[in-house]
Amino acid sequence: MLNKILHTKKFKYGSAAATLTAIFIVIILLFNGIISALGTQFSLYAEISGEKYYTLGNTTKTLLSETDDEISIVFFAEKDLLIENSSMEMIVTLAEKYSTEFKNISVKYIDLVRNNKEARALANLSTDGGTLHTTDVIIRSEKTGKVSKPLSGNSFFTVNDSNAVLGFNGERRFTESILAVANSSDDKVVIITGHGETENLVNLSELLVGAGYDQTEQIKVDLSKNDIPENTKLVIINNPKLDFLGGKATSGNGVNEIEKLNRYLKNYGNILVLLNNETGTLTNLSEFLNENGISYTSGYTVSDTAENSRYGSLGRAVHASFKQNTNNAVVERLSSKTDISSAHIVMNSTTPLKVDNEKAAAVLVSSPGAKVTNGTLPVSSGEQVLLAVSSKMNYVKNEEKWSNLFVSGSTDLVHADLNYSTKNADLLRNILSVAGTVDVVTDIETVPFADTNISGITTAQAMHITRITTLFPAVIILCVGAYVFIKRKRL
Repeated sequence: MLNKILHTKKFKYGSAAATLTAIFIVIILLFNGIISALGTQFSLYAEISGEKYYTLGNTTKTLLSETDDEISIVFFAEKDLLIENSSMEMIVTLAEKYSTEFKNISVKYIDLVRNNKEARALANLSTDGGTLHTTDVIIRSEKTGKVSKPLSGNSFFTVNDSNAVLGFNGERRFTESILAVANSSDDKVVIITGHGETENLVNLSELLVGAGYDQTEQIKVDLSKNDIPENTKLVIINNPKLDFLGGKATSGNGVNEIEKLNRYLKNYGNILVLLNNETGTLTNLSEFLNENGISYTSGYTVSDTAENSRYGSLGRAVHASFKQNTNNAVVERLSSKTDISSAHIVMNSTTPLKVDNEKAAAVLVSSPGAKVTNGTLPVSSGEQVLLAVSSKMNYVKNEEKWSNLFVSGSTDLVHADLNYSTKNADLLRNILSVAGTVDVVTDIETVPFADTNISGITTAQAMHITRITTLFPAVIILCVGAYVFIKRKRL
């Protein structure tokens, strides 16, 4: 029957051929429509670049499988608008990969312009305080109530000192932010006050939030009035102008702040002291540092060669490098976790440190071409210690317990822009990890771009090309069918 129809003149020269052509076109269009819909719904894509930008590694799968907390990844524009930008498209695609991989993670899109009040509420921002952008992303935990700081689109990419984009670090950014908001521990970070310290460090505060410490867990403590709270994982003494009470030099009028620091440190605590070239002679604090094998000289300044420094906010900033072959477990851990191959740790207004190798170890050093001056007078030259650590370890019930005293010769370690253009933030986050906080710092590596310049077509352009390549064959077939129909109709 079918064979007889196929050989009839009506089929060859009539409307049946046109009908089959139209059916064929419809099938092609439906097929492409179904594939496109499935791709949008289930984040199906082909990594035609060969780079695994959207592949979740074993570290992410292991760490996030341990939490059943309901996590929301929130964008502040409609998806269609976001993916018109190639950079944001990468972030959106990876976010939806998380929601596909983990049932407890969802992705939400809130229009910041039309739903500003709802967007700010989700970000835990007051109506008149804080800034949100349409390219920001936040992570929310329903269980702990914690919300990450707004993550800018730029923060998902790694750049070098020249701001050339080197790669995509989206997996690390998402995974660490999720771990941070899911952290339900009562750990705290203490900022010491009462000695003229610089207290309001917005960049440092944001970094601490990203490491799992919300604003309620960042505690300011005046040691002349209060003790260091329990569950404090790190004490930060930032740029003190006045000396601490107590110690061997003075009685401290009955209050011994140095003894409080000693007691905390001996109880497996962690302290970070930040000095600079303007730090005065602080007798009691100096004795505390000396007893732990670290010292400084007031007024001394480190400068380095042009290739080992950069212009910073306060003049030329030294590029710090990790001290090699120290045989110190803490130094080796920080060095292995902080990759400075693409960007530098930057230290402005730095005073050199002296280290008693029996008690402490150098962490960061200058180049061998560095010089030390006292005002305009030369003092010495050669490699200088910029960051040092004094560590002690004991076994308690067969478990290692560490105490660490970190001393930085530059307050710029935390004053610098703690963003993607320096490695200061990475180092500080790794110091928090060493301090025994809940480990929200991972070793997930940046996926490098083959070309350091992000270029190519936008998603809108790609969609336009897709439409053309989808419709072009169908149009050709339609034209051929019409031509055959008309031509043979006239025979």
